Amino acid sequence: MVARLLRCTHKERVPAARSLRALPNEPGARQFLFGVWLFWFGAAIVWPVLPAYIINDLDAPTAYFAAAQLMAALCGVFIQRRWGKLGDERGATRMLLLSGIGASIVAAVWGVIPYYWIGFAVEVFASLSWPGHMLGLTLRSVELAEHESDRSAMLGWTNLAQGSGACLSPLIASWLVMHTGVVPLLFVSAALRLAGTLVMTRPASSQAEVAVSTAN
Repeated sequence: MVARLLRCTHKERVPAARSLRALPNEPGARQFLFGVWLFWFGAAIVWPVLPAYIINDLDAPTAYFAAAQLMAALCGVFIQRRWGKLGDERGATRMLLLSGIGASIVAAVWGVIPYYWIGFAVEVFASLSWPGHMLGLTLRSVELAEHESDRSAMLGWTNLAQGSGACLSPLIASWLVMHTGVVPLLFVSAALRLAGTLVMTRPASSQAEVAVSTAN
Protein backbone atom coordinates (compact mmCIF):
# COMPACT_ATOMS: atom_id res chain seq x y z
CA MET A 1 0.00 0.00 0.00
CA VAL A 2 2.76 2.42 0.98
CA ALA A 3 4.76 1.52 -2.14
CA ARG A 4 1.75 2.19 -4.35
CA LEU A 5 1.19 5.61 -2.72
CA LEU A 6 4.82 6.50 -3.29
CA ARG A 7 4.59 5.51 -6.95
CA CYS A 8 1.49 7.66 -7.38
CA THR A 9 3.18 10.71 -5.91
CA HIS A 10 4.48 12.98 -8.64
CA LYS A 11 7.46 15.16 -7.86
CA GLU A 12 7.43 18.70 -9.13
CA ARG A 13 9.72 19.06 -12.10
CA VAL A 14 12.25 21.79 -11.50
CA PRO A 15 13.74 23.31 -14.66
CA ALA A 16 17.46 23.52 -15.15
CA ALA A 17 19.13 26.43 -13.43
CA ARG A 18 19.26 29.58 -15.51
CA SER A 19 22.67 30.86 -16.55
CA LEU A 20 24.00 33.60 -14.27
CA ARG A 21 24.54 35.73 -17.37
CA ALA A 22 20.88 35.54 -18.44
CA LEU A 23 18.53 38.29 -17.33
CA PRO A 24 15.33 37.03 -15.71
CA ASN A 25 12.53 36.54 -18.22
CA GLU A 26 9.71 37.52 -15.89
CA PRO A 27 8.38 41.08 -16.37
CA GLY A 28 8.12 41.55 -12.62
CA ALA A 29 11.76 40.67 -12.05
CA ARG A 30 13.00 42.96 -14.83
CA GLN A 31 10.84 45.80 -13.59
CA PHE A 32 12.21 45.29 -10.08
CA LEU A 33 15.81 45.36 -11.32
CA PHE A 34 15.20 48.58 -13.25
CA GLY A 35 13.65 50.12 -10.14
CA VAL A 36 16.69 49.09 -8.09
CA TRP A 37 19.02 50.62 -10.68
CA LEU A 38 17.02 53.86 -10.79
CA PHE A 39 16.85 54.14 -7.00
CA TRP A 40 20.58 53.65 -6.51
CA PHE A 41 21.43 55.94 -9.42
CA GLY A 42 19.43 58.64 -7.67
CA ALA A 43 20.76 57.85 -4.21
CA ALA A 44 24.43 57.97 -5.21
CA ILE A 45 24.17 61.21 -7.19
CA VAL A 46 24.71 63.18 -3.97
CA TRP A 47 27.32 60.97 -2.34
CA PRO A 48 30.40 62.87 -3.60
CA VAL A 49 28.93 66.32 -2.90
CA LEU A 50 26.84 66.03 0.26
CA PRO A 51 29.75 65.87 2.79
CA ALA A 52 31.33 68.98 1.28
CA TYR A 53 27.94 70.72 1.34
CA ILE A 54 27.46 69.90 5.02
CA ILE A 55 30.91 71.25 5.91
CA ASN A 56 31.11 74.29 3.62
CA ASP A 57 27.50 75.47 3.44
CA LEU A 58 26.09 74.28 6.77
CA ASP A 59 29.34 74.93 8.72
CA ALA A 60 29.49 71.47 10.27
CA PRO A 61 32.66 70.32 12.07
CA THR A 62 34.27 67.12 10.84
CA ALA A 63 33.29 65.50 14.14
CA TYR A 64 29.70 65.65 12.89
CA PHE A 65 30.30 62.65 10.64
CA ALA A 66 31.69 60.52 13.48
CA ALA A 67 28.64 61.28 15.61
CA ALA A 68 26.33 60.59 12.67
CA GLN A 69 27.94 57.19 12.08
CA LEU A 70 27.51 56.27 15.74
CA MET A 71 23.85 57.28 15.63
CA ALA A 72 23.35 55.27 12.45
CA ALA A 73 24.78 52.14 14.04
CA LEU A 74 22.59 52.47 17.14
CA CYS A 75 19.47 53.14 15.06
CA GLY A 76 20.23 50.16 12.84
CA VAL A 77 20.45 47.83 15.83
CA PHE A 78 17.13 49.14 17.11
CA ILE A 79 15.14 49.13 13.85
CA GLN A 80 16.37 46.02 12.04
CA ARG A 81 14.15 43.63 13.98
CA ARG A 82 11.14 45.85 13.38
CA TRP A 83 11.74 45.79 9.65
CA GLY A 84 12.12 42.03 9.79
CA LYS A 85 8.79 41.70 11.59
CA LEU A 86 7.13 43.96 9.02
CA GLY A 87 8.57 41.83 6.23
CA ASP A 88 7.14 38.68 7.80
CA GLU A 89 3.71 40.24 8.27
CA ARG A 90 3.30 42.46 5.18
CA GLY A 91 5.94 41.28 2.71
CA ALA A 92 9.06 42.75 1.13
CA THR A 93 7.13 45.10 -1.18
CA ARG A 94 5.65 47.03 1.74
CA MET A 95 9.13 47.26 3.29
CA LEU A 96 10.59 48.69 0.08
CA LEU A 97 7.76 51.17 -0.30
CA LEU A 98 7.98 52.60 3.22
CA SER A 99 11.77 52.64 3.41
CA GLY A 100 12.07 54.08 -0.09
CA ILE A 101 9.72 56.95 0.74
CA GLY A 102 11.76 57.58 3.87
CA ALA A 103 15.05 57.65 1.96
CA SER A 104 13.51 60.03 -0.60
CA ILE A 105 12.36 62.45 2.09
CA VAL A 106 15.86 62.47 3.59
CA ALA A 107 17.46 63.74 0.38
CA ALA A 108 14.88 66.52 -0.01
CA VAL A 109 15.16 67.65 3.62
CA TRP A 110 18.92 68.08 3.27
CA GLY A 111 18.18 70.68 0.62
CA VAL A 112 16.12 72.91 2.92
CA ILE A 113 17.65 72.73 6.40
CA PRO A 114 19.65 75.86 7.35
CA TYR A 115 21.89 74.46 10.13
CA TYR A 116 24.00 71.34 10.32
CA TRP A 117 22.78 70.35 13.78
CA ILE A 118 19.30 69.76 12.35
CA GLY A 119 21.03 67.12 10.27
CA PHE A 120 21.22 64.86 13.31
CA ALA A 121 17.45 64.41 13.12
CA VAL A 122 17.77 63.77 9.38
CA GLU A 123 20.47 61.18 10.05
CA VAL A 124 18.23 59.39 12.53
CA PHE A 125 15.39 59.25 10.01
CA ALA A 126 17.77 58.01 7.32
CA SER A 127 19.21 55.38 9.63
CA LEU A 128 15.71 54.09 10.34
CA SER A 129 14.87 53.91 6.62
CA TRP A 130 17.95 52.43 4.95
CA PRO A 131 18.04 49.12 6.89
CA GLY A 132 14.52 48.40 5.69
CA HIS A 133 15.50 49.10 2.09
CA MET A 134 18.52 46.81 2.23
CA LEU A 135 16.62 43.97 3.88
CA GLY A 136 13.70 44.48 1.52
CA LEU A 137 15.95 44.15 -1.54
CA THR A 138 17.18 40.76 -0.39
CA LEU A 139 13.73 39.44 0.52
CA ARG A 140 12.15 40.71 -2.69
CA SER A 141 14.91 39.17 -4.80
CA VAL A 142 14.26 35.81 -3.17
CA GLU A 143 10.50 36.20 -3.71
CA LEU A 144 10.96 36.95 -7.41
CA ALA A 145 13.09 33.86 -8.07
CA GLU A 146 10.85 31.30 -9.78
CA HIS A 147 12.71 28.37 -8.26
CA GLU A 148 15.17 27.91 -5.44
CA SER A 149 17.98 27.34 -7.93
CA ASP A 150 17.38 30.84 -9.37
CA ARG A 151 17.80 32.69 -6.09
CA SER A 152 21.55 33.18 -6.30
CA ALA A 153 21.28 34.55 -9.84
CA MET A 154 18.48 36.94 -8.86
CA LEU A 155 20.47 38.19 -5.87
CA GLY A 156 23.46 38.68 -8.14
CA TRP A 157 21.44 40.71 -10.63
CA THR A 158 20.06 42.83 -7.79
CA ASN A 159 23.58 43.55 -6.55
CA LEU A 160 24.66 44.40 -10.09
CA ALA A 161 21.75 46.83 -10.49
CA GLN A 162 22.73 48.52 -7.24
CA GLY A 163 26.40 48.75 -8.12
CA SER A 164 26.00 49.90 -11.70
CA GLY A 165 23.56 52.64 -10.73
CA ALA A 166 25.67 53.81 -7.80
CA CYS A 167 28.91 53.96 -9.77
CA LEU A 168 27.57 56.02 -12.68
CA SER A 169 25.74 58.87 -10.98
CA PRO A 170 28.65 60.18 -8.84
CA LEU A 171 30.63 60.69 -12.04
CA ILE A 172 27.75 62.69 -13.50
CA ALA A 173 27.25 64.60 -10.24
CA SER A 174 30.88 65.72 -10.12
CA TRP A 175 30.30 67.53 -13.41
CA LEU A 176 26.73 68.71 -12.81
CA VAL A 177 27.46 70.29 -9.44
CA MET A 178 29.67 72.91 -11.12
CA HIS A 179 26.65 74.10 -13.11
CA THR A 180 23.71 73.54 -10.77
CA GLY A 181 25.05 73.60 -7.23
CA VAL A 182 24.29 70.99 -4.59
CA VAL A 183 20.70 71.80 -3.62
CA PRO A 184 19.15 71.01 -7.03
CA LEU A 185 21.02 67.69 -7.02
CA LEU A 186 19.49 66.87 -3.64
CA PHE A 187 15.98 67.35 -5.04
CA VAL A 188 16.87 65.36 -8.15
CA SER A 189 18.14 62.60 -5.89
CA ALA A 190 14.89 62.63 -3.91
CA ALA A 191 12.81 62.43 -7.10
CA LEU A 192 14.85 59.56 -8.54
CA ARG A 193 14.74 57.62 -5.27
CA LEU A 194 10.97 57.98 -5.14
CA ALA A 195 10.60 57.01 -8.81
CA GLY A 196 12.78 53.93 -8.29
CA THR A 197 10.75 52.96 -5.24
CA LEU A 198 7.48 53.19 -7.16
CA VAL A 199 8.89 51.13 -10.03
CA MET A 200 10.16 48.46 -7.64
CA THR A 201 6.88 48.14 -5.80
CA ARG A 202 4.38 48.56 -8.66
CA PRO A 203 2.66 45.27 -9.57
CA ALA A 204 3.87 44.01 -12.94
CA SER A 205 1.75 42.40 -15.63
CA SER A 206 1.99 38.63 -15.73
CA GLN A 207 3.33 36.79 -18.73
CA ALA A 208 -0.20 35.80 -19.70
CA GLU A 209 -1.45 39.37 -19.54
CA VAL A 210 1.48 40.54 -21.65
CA ALA A 211 0.76 37.86 -24.25
CA VAL A 212 -2.94 38.76 -24.41
CA SER A 213 -2.25 42.47 -24.77
CA THR A 214 0.31 41.77 -27.51
CA ALA A 215 -2.16 39.58 -29.42
CA ASN A 216 -4.82 42.30 -29.23
